[in-house]
Order: sequence, then C-alpha cells, then structure tokens
Amino acid sequence: MIEAYVNLARAHAPLLIVSLPFLGAAVAFAVNAPRASWVAAVLAASLAAVLGADFCGRFLLGAERGPLAQEGLAIGADALGAFSAALVAAAAACVVTSAAAFFQTIGRNSAPFALALLLCVSGGWSGAALARDFTTFFVFVEIAWLSQVGLVALLAGAARGALNGAQRMLFLGGVASALLLIGVGLIERGLGGGDIASMASVRIALPNTTSLGAALIIMALALKAGLAPLNAWAAAAYGRAGGMGAVALGGLGVAGAVLALAHIAAAASPSPAIGAGVGAALSALGML
Repeated sequence: MIEAYVNLARAHAPLLIVSLPFLGAAVAFAVNAPRASWVAAVLAASLAAVLGADFCGRFLLGAERGPLAQEGLAIGADALGAFSAALVAAAAACVVTSAAAFFQTIGRNSAPFALALLLCVSGGWSGAALARDFTTFFVFVEIAWLSQVGLVALLAGAARGALNGAQRMLFLGGVASALLLIGVGLIERGLGGGDIASMASVRIALPNTTSLGAALIIMALALKAGLAPLNAWAAAAYGRAGGMGAVALGGLGVAGAVLALAHIAAAASPSPAIGAGVGAALSALGML
C-alpha cells in the first residue's frame, strides 16, 4: 500500500514539487499561529525537497525514471529543470526551517504570513524551472517575484526602511515584468508557438525577433536576480529587510531567478538561428 502511494507521488513529482509549497502556504496562512504555521511550512518544504532530490537523482544519476504523469499544468523537466527544482526546494526547506530564529525580530503576528510568502516564492521559482511553455514560465516568475516584494514589505514593521526596498522592487520589478512579457511575445511570434524546448529543434522563421525576445527575457531575469549592474533595488531591500529578508532574497530569490535564466539560456543556446545572439547577450551581461 505504502509503495503504491510512493510510486504515485514519484509519477506526479513535478506537480507536487510545485504545488506542495502553495498548499503549505495556504495552511500556514489559515492556521495563523506562529509555531503551528512553522511546522506546516517546514513539512511542506521538506516534502517538496525530498521529492525534488528523488526526481533530480532519477535524471542525473542515470537511474530508472519511471513513468511521469501528464499534468494539466504545462510543467515537465529535463536534467537542468530537475536539478533547478531540487535546488530551489532544498534552499526553501533550509530558509523556512531557519525562519523560526527570526520570529522575535519580525513579530509573532507577522510570522505566519512571512512563512506563507516564503513558500510562495519557492513554488513560483520551482514552477519557472519546470515550465514547458513561456506563458506558464511568465506566470510562475511573477508569482515568485510578487511574493518576494510582499515579504520585504511585510518586514517593514520591524525595519521601517524595508518599505522603501519593497517600493523599489515593485517599480523595477514592473519594468522587468514588462520586458519579460514583451520578450515572451516576441519569442512566441518568432517560434510560432510557446514551447520552450522546441527552440533548439524547430525552424525559426523570424530569428532576429526571437533573438531579441530571448535577450529581453535574460535582461528581465537578471534584473529580478539583482545581478550587477541591474541591482538598483538590492541595496534598499537587503540592507533594511532584516535577517529573514536577506536570507530569503539571497538564499532563495536570487537562486531561483538565476536558475530560471539558465533554463531559458540552455533552451535557446543550441539553436543555430538564435544561439549566437543569446550567447552575445549573456557575454554582455557578464562583462558589465
């Protein structure tokens, strides 16, 4: 009986890795008691991390992967996606577990909401790592980013300057979201569809349009990750969001954004039509 449930969970691993943090966030929010919310959040994050590690191991260690269920949500995985989702889930488990140390600082009344937002950040970046199409990718990226903004704003009660950081994140994140949405539109126009994995194999009718779209997506994700020089929001957010905010943004937010960037770059780089343009965009970002 137990083995059957385990095999069922493994078959639905991508969906569970994404959905468990959101379920844990809902429970933590509904319970609204610091200790009970923390237990629920740790349980959800730990289960997602265990499933992520198992899912990643089946890809990277050459083990038998077993059947994967076809979900209604446009998520799946390649080796990089499985590794990215496992890394985000493991980081989230560490951050959520350590959050109890900051309850006195942030206020016990705010703790359940902070835990819920942390789990939403984890679910968002995990979904971005496993997304199969650009629309799903965009939605999960924005869920993760807005959850980060909400977390920094929530911490303004303990550090008044954190609200300034949240405002900067909201404004510059809006710019990044516009660039991301335009990039998604350009890529889907150039590809004639929204499948991320197909960039390396299909004939691209509009390579210049698709290259520009990929460059805009890379720039948007670099801004959301706070990579220099696109890090105007980082000083205010990290410096005044308190210890919990710094741990969440640095240990989970940056990792998720960088892995999402790697997800798009790895899918686009092998394409003969746009690979050179994507490589140039990454090189320019590295030189700045």
